[in-house]
Amino acid sequence: MEIFKKEIEMISPMHWDLVDPKIRKVLAVLLKNKGKLYHLHQIAVESRVSQATVFRIVPMLVSLNYLTITKIGKLKLYSLADNAKTQGLHNEKN
Repeated sequence: MEIFKKEIEMISPMHWDLVDPKIRKVLAVLLKNKGKLYHLHQIAVESRVSQATVFRIVPMLVSLNYLTITKIGKLKLYSLADNAKTQGLHNEKN
């Protein structure tokens, strides 16, 4: 998992093809609707990545400030963070 963290931190959005395909799929779902809140299961279904893999990828993206968490009681919902990192991803990917 540490390799993926370094991979994302070092690679600019222009080198999108060098990032793990499953991470790209998860980010692509979140980039579609920037302001939308997603549950892990919903991310897994829409990205067609297993729920276990999404469970590992999403906390890593949160720690790298690509995603934000909104807690409602015990429920955690995730959305794309609004910062320079995600603006660059949005501009380069789409």
